[in-house]
Amino acid sequence: MKFSAIVSIVAWLAQHVVAFNQIRNVEHHPRVNHLRTSTPYQDATLTALLLHDAAGGRGHSVCPCIGFDDTMGETTALLSDGGSLANVSYPADLGGSCEAWDLGHHPECGGSTSPDWCRQRWCYVDPRHCGLPDVPKENTYQPMVTFQMMPLYYSYATCDATDSWSKVQPEIGMVECRCIGFHGSPGTTMATIGSQAVEYPAEVGGSCSAWDGDRHPDCNGKNPPDWCSKQWCFVDPCSCQVDAPPKVSNYLADGTFKGKPVFYSYATCGEKDSYSSNSQLERSRQVIGDTCGPGAPVEGGDVKTGGSPACPCIGFDDISGTTEAQVKESLFSAHPNKSEITVTYPADLGGSCQPWDGEHHPDCTGAKPASWCKNEWCYVDPKNCDIDVLPKRSLYQPGATFQSLPLYYSYATCDAVDSWTKKKPEVGMGGCHCIGFDDAPGTFMVKVGDQQIEYPKELGGECQAWDEGLHPDCPLGDSNAEWCNQRWCFVDPCSCTAPVPPKVSDYLGDATFQGRPIFWSYSTCGSKDSYSSKEQRLRSAAEIKKTCAAPLPSTPSTPTTPATLAKSGVLRATPWFALAMLAARMLQ
Repeated sequence: MKFSAIVSIVAWLAQHVVAFNQIRNVEHHPRVNHLRTSTPYQDATLTALLLHDAAGGRGHSVCPCIGFDDTMGETTALLSDGGSLANVSYPADLGGSCEAWDLGHHPECGGSTSPDWCRQRWCYVDPRHCGLPDVPKENTYQPMVTFQMMPLYYSYATCDATDSWSKVQPEIGMVECRCIGFHGSPGTTMATIGSQAVEYPAEVGGSCSAWDGDRHPDCNGKNPPDWCSKQWCFVDPCSCQVDAPPKVSNYLADGTFKGKPVFYSYATCGEKDSYSSNSQLERSRQVIGDTCGPGAPVEGGDVKTGGSPACPCIGFDDISGTTEAQVKESLFSAHPNKSEITVTYPADLGGSCQPWDGEHHPDCTGAKPASWCKNEWCYVDPKNCDIDVLPKRSLYQPGATFQSLPLYYSYATCDAVDSWTKKKPEVGMGGCHCIGFDDAPGTFMVKVGDQQIEYPKELGGECQAWDEGLHPDCPLGDSNAEWCNQRWCFVDPCSCTAPVPPKVSDYLGDATFQGRPIFWSYSTCGSKDSYSSKEQRLRSAAEIKKTCAAPLPSTPSTPTTPATLAKSGVLRATPWFALAMLAARMLQ
């Protein structure tokens, strides 16, 4: 090894010591759960980040493609064709890897003058495990399809492609310091400015915008200060790693976010802060130390108010104003007509564990209130919710988003029973969720011995007795083998902590999930595995050992260099211990 090479690496490491020290300190702080690598899946993803080899079209290692790649069959996408909606046929592995999926399939992509996006590569991704600055967008091709109870999301960025197809998305700050309000939330929030109460929109601070422009009293004169036209948003001070630290805000008075004071940042929106005074900066530093430093209370902490520490409530608590929810009346309401109506709720709706519907929902104000009216719930971040009962998507405010994702709610994080939600697909136990696409239209061709059997495209996306009536050994009737009626689903073997290890599947031939063989599990669905032979169990154990010891395959089109990693925003999300591995690789 040349001495000059060592000097180059040491110099590069020195340039990034400060950034990595910040991440190390934040990572191990109990209040910053989203940076912890607490599962084998996340550990494998992080390892793959440092071993950036091209191995197919599976997306960036910090935002890998999901879905089954190299499968046989077909699916459909709901697209606009000549002004009307039509189901268009696509390959069964649509979105499972980085490909120009629309070329030759989308109605607009068949001619020589097709738009640029037709030739751009993209894939489906899990927004909870995507660390790229360019956040994924919600899919419209298959609007009813879900992955672990979330809608499908796609990304061009993970395939190193340009997204010229998507509509403009709200700016939600730098990846190291995302905005925390609810963008698109209807209603009003009363901001405290000096001795005045000033009306701002309920979505204030949920995205980068010049919120003060025509609202702040100082911005209504002939010569308003320059900060009136500058963009800013509310942020979490304990997870904000931009150059200029955030400042504590007085706008929301005693309002809190996850039990912490509310902070704002111009820097995360690319602006210079010309609003804050020196005294405000000093005070903010003190509050950050008290809020995020050693000895600060754990985020969430008290289930009675802030939700489980593993799935804390989000949103602003204890703020003044109102917001609106779209709800449906039922036969039990005071005025039963099953129509959707707009109902006024407090501005801090969902910001803490409370029985929010008790005095507001029409089903809760009549003579016979529904059972769920007294149950507590709150909004949660599905990216930061590690409890057995997965959160559900809220329909109260369909246009509102938190960091570009729709709003999700949870009764479980408030230690309450969800008796309101309609039946949802069962996607396996916590620590071993199903990985297929539930409700996906189309078919898979499944290999059973020397036969090709048609199964539904949603195969393995939830816990079901998939073989009943489909497998040649499982015709409908009472004399079938026990396993024919047992529920199972496909799982990721490297993140599955079910009591019984999963087994490698031959159903989908050479198909893969994120470059790994596909496994199934009865155990995660609470079923007994009476199907697997001793030979299959031994083979599966060996395959798991081989598969999960290797890094998650990834395929960036650019080589791993300090410059490319820094540009991607990955460096700020990498723990300190990984530096040695990265340096060793660069010296090879």
